[in-house]
Amino acid sequence: MESFIIEGGHYLSGTITPQGAKNEALEVICASLLTQEEVTIDNIPDILDVNNLIKLLQETGVKVT
Repeated sequence: MESFIIEGGHYLSGTITPQGAKNEALEVICASLLTQEEVTIDNIPDILDVNNLIKLLQETGVKVT
């Protein structure tokens, strides 16, 4: 299993291209919570798991459009 090590004091930035897989979409959506800036995510599958996560985030105060 792959992992990321994040050390404090370094800014994260960049762009990735999600492939539209359910598991990747869930991870990308959750990773967007690490910033207070607006995040645009494209190519997200319209499936129950992803929609439930989005609904949960909305219910906790995350703005999703």
